[in-house]
Amino acid sequence: TVAPGGITTAAPGDITTIAPGDITTVAPGDITTVAPGGITTAAPGDITTIAPGDITTVAPGDITTVAPGGITTA
Repeated sequence: TVAPGGITTAAPGDITTIAPGDITTVAPGDITTVAPGGITTAAPGDITTIAPGDITTVAPGDITTVAPGGITTA
């Protein structure tokens, strides 16, 4: 769980791999910007729910692979 205002900016190369069950809920306004190379792989069950206004901008090369069950609700 990431509370409101949690991960607002991810710099290049940050959060490259998310293991199963990680970051299951992201509150409103969290993870607003992901820089190039961020969040490259999301394992099964990761980032299951994204609240309003989350992940508003995804830079080139971000979220390149999402495993089964990854981002189930946006």
